[in-house]
Amino acid sequence: MEPGEYSRDYYEGNDQDDDRIALWHYERLARRLAEPGSRVLDYGAGTGWLARRLSKHFITDAFEPSAHAQDAITLNAPHARLQTRSSDIASETYDLVTSLHVLEHVPQPSEALSEIHRLLRRNGRAFCVVPNPDGWGHRLKGNAWFAYTDPTHVSLLSREEWVRTFERARLSIDRLSTDGLWDFPYSRHIPKALEMCTLGAFAGLQLLLGRAFFPADWGECLLVFASKS
Repeated sequence: MEPGEYSRDYYEGNDQDDDRIALWHYERLARRLAEPGSRVLDYGAGTGWLARRLSKHFITDAFEPSAHAQDAITLNAPHARLQTRSSDIASETYDLVTSLHVLEHVPQPSEALSEIHRLLRRNGRAFCVVPNPDGWGHRLKGNAWFAYTDPTHVSLLSREEWVRTFERARLSIDRLSTDGLWDFPYSRHIPKALEMCTLGAFAGLQLLLGRAFFPADWGECLLVFASKS
């Protein structure tokens, strides 16, 4: 990820410059992966809103190379420690590393995952979210799929390719799930409100329960839960 690529316009244009309900969901998932007070890193923290949430429960660091996002993190996540170079962080520092919508921006995601492996303690956990070309969202949207609208998405791998990439980085897959369908409308022939009540029920149920239990291909994105043995 090149620091200069991600400006204020990028984050605002992708609705990543503020808190949002998805981060509430991911915060609760993270709390299931690590004990209160654990050392946690948000790898590719963007403007810091997830790090802000995580810092309520964990000793939280936020790694982010983008200059604009670094400034935002200091404002949005004042209780998280900003890290601007992952190479400056000692090995085996964290119990949990989160990385949401980061790996698809990296030309060689295996290198980023190998770095996450280095930073994790033995038996540490990784929680990553990436677009899933095998998912229902892509099947329904086709070429209009959300992941194709961002030119900085340079690693849109299939589910099986992601599994192999994690395994090459010596991160064992614990389970795969999805975020559900949320990029409405999917059809010109069905009212958007009806789609939200039917297709959106999967995502809504997971949000309500604070869990991720639907099969990996039933949504837009792949939720990868992995560990370092």
